[in-house]
Parts: sequence; structure tokens; C-alpha cells
Amino acid sequence: MRLLTQIESSFGQRIGLSTLFQSPTIRQLSSVLNQFREPVSVSPLVPLRVEGDQTPLYLVHPGGGGVWCYRELSRALPSNQPCYGLEAQGSDGLRQPLDCVHKMAENYLAAIRQQRPHGPYALAGWSFGGLVAFEIAQRLHQERERVDLLAIIDSGIIYSFALLRAIMPDCQSVFTFYSRLDREEMLPVFIQQGRTAKIFPEEVSDEKALLILDVFRANTQATSDYRPKHYPGEVSLFQAQERLVDKRFDPAREWQRVTESVEHVWVPGSHMTMLQKPHVARLANELIMRLAGRNSRTSRQAA
Repeated sequence: MRLLTQIESSFGQRIGLSTLFQSPTIRQLSSVLNQFREPVSVSPLVPLRVEGDQTPLYLVHPGGGGVWCYRELSRALPSNQPCYGLEAQGSDGLRQPLDCVHKMAENYLAAIRQQRPHGPYALAGWSFGGLVAFEIAQRLHQERERVDLLAIIDSGIIYSFALLRAIMPDCQSVFTFYSRLDREEMLPVFIQQGRTAKIFPEEVSDEKALLILDVFRANTQATSDYRPKHYPGEVSLFQAQERLVDKRFDPAREWQRVTESVEHVWVPGSHMTMLQKPHVARLANELIMRLAGRNSRTSRQAA
């Protein structure tokens, strides 16, 4: 995110995170900047690791819309494990953010199936991303495709709003994020609380923070509107051991109401630190065990 901000400041050109991953060298990035007229890619897919022969892991963005939060997790996975992030529309400021979980799932699934037409599939999402991953899995089931892993990382609906209040206690109501206050009026509070919660770096520009705020507001609206239907498969829920909210806000109970079964796994860290070192190593190991088991089953069936 720092590099994206610096590029925009120095060259006056805004690029998406997917462009940065697709042009990782100075020469490639220079070529993109010299030829920059239209967005290089409108796909939400951001390659975090393309090498490997295992079932790719697709990681859906959290409320802020970016997938940079998954960089430590992708590094902690085995070198033969491909993984891709799904970045929110509007993160680059070139299109309006989506404010509907169903529409996001439709768009992201189209991008996934363009790259991988048929299963098995492995999906995961932290925070808000868990809701969208769940809806993508619903659609894959309806299309009779196999979902080997649906990993929901410290996510729920009521639980998410409780977390939001805990992370940003100065906000009187979460609904002010998308309805009552003007975005310019909200920005100073959002930046202050966002830095404290490490949603974005210290040197983020006001313009970039506004883009994150717009996506965040849209995703908050999407969370409020979403009503999940019953999913006839298993959810693996990874919950942070360091609670930020009262025990009555229980994500496991939320998912048990709408799924066939819930595997409830506690991992170290809080909601805001579980994807950071040193805690992310445990989460990565838990995902590796489940991915390895599913990949082994796929190999046996193919044989």
C-alpha cells in the first residue's frame, strides 16, 4: 500500500494492487507507467503466489477492500501452494464499490472460474471476507462444483458489527459509516482509528484513505443487508483466541444456524493480529493440514 501511495504521489497515476503484483520488477512497472492509459486489469484476482501444483486457495478481501493483509499468510504457506487474493471493486478508485454480498460473490466467482473452470475449490476470507467466501461456496454448490475447504477467519454478521464497535469505539454507531455523515467529515476519525487498528499505514494519503473509506462503507452496508441461506457443507471457522468482544457475540453459533457442520478452531492473536507474525504461522499450519488432507483425497480419486 505504501508503494501504491508513492507511485500515485510521484507519477500522478493510480494503479491497482493486481497491477503491482503482475508487474513486480522495476522494468515491468516502468513499462506499465509509461503506457498507462486505462486500467491494466479489471479482474479482482490478485496473484499472491502462482507457483505450485496444489488446489489454489482464494482469499477474499476484508472490509477495507484490499488483500495486502494476506501477504504474511501467503508467505507462511508451502511453496507449492498457489494462492490468490480477491480485491474489492473500487479499491483503485476507478469504479464504484459494490455494496451487495451477492453481487460480489457473482463477480468474484466469475473471475475464479475464468481461471479455474471446475473444482475442487478452496476458499477463505478474514472478517468481512468470510461472508463473501461463504456466498461463493453457496453458488459453487448450486452449480454442483466441489468445495474442499471453506475457511471463515474470525467472521460473522452480528459478530462483525460487535468487532467494529470494539475496534473503532469513538464511532457512536456503525451505521454512520454509510448513511449519516459526509465522507469528508468522517475522514479524520476514520484515519485516526484506522491507523490505531493498523488498517492502513501511517503515511497513507487522504485520497487513498477516502477510497478505503468508500469501500469500507459499502462493505458495512453489504454486511447489514446480507441474509445467508443454509449451506449443505462444512465450514471451518478460525476464531482469534484474544477476544475483543463479549462472549455473547459468538460467530460459531451464527454459522451453526446456516451450515451443515462447523469445525471450530481457535488460533492465537486478536482479530487485528491473527494475520501478522508470529500468530499467522499457526493459522497457516491449520490451513495447510486441511488443504493437504483435501489434496490427498483428490489425488486418490484421480488415481
